[in-house]
Amino acid sequence: MGTLNARCAELFELLFDHTDSEIVHEYSTSFLRLPSEHFDAVYPLLLSYSKSKVFLQSPGYFCQYVLPFTKKQPAKCVQLITNFDKFVKSDMTRSNYYGEAPMQLVLSIYNGLVIVKKNLK
Repeated sequence: MGTLNARCAELFELLFDHTDSEIVHEYSTSFLRLPSEHFDAVYPLLLSYSKSKVFLQSPGYFCQYVLPFTKKQPAKCVQLITNFDKFVKSDMTRSNYYGEAPMQLVLSIYNGLVIVKKNLK
């Protein structure tokens, strides 16, 4: 995939500041349908999303989407976790339960960076 359509990005970013559970759920589950081959094209949008209020409510599926890219593109992935210290508390009884997904992503990015460093030597 080449580039991201500017209008599509604008529409996707439209409700980033909302915390309504239904809106959060729709954003969160959108990563289940996003093909992995689109990662580079949508990276600017992923970066914006990772700084949004809606992301902080429910980061689980986003983390699962990014996880496969941590070995080949760890430096890009690091940029996506800059707000991990601001998450809303996970709650199993609500749709924002994210379990260990953020921690798995952080560890995988770290491992990817270690591999890159070893390859540079």
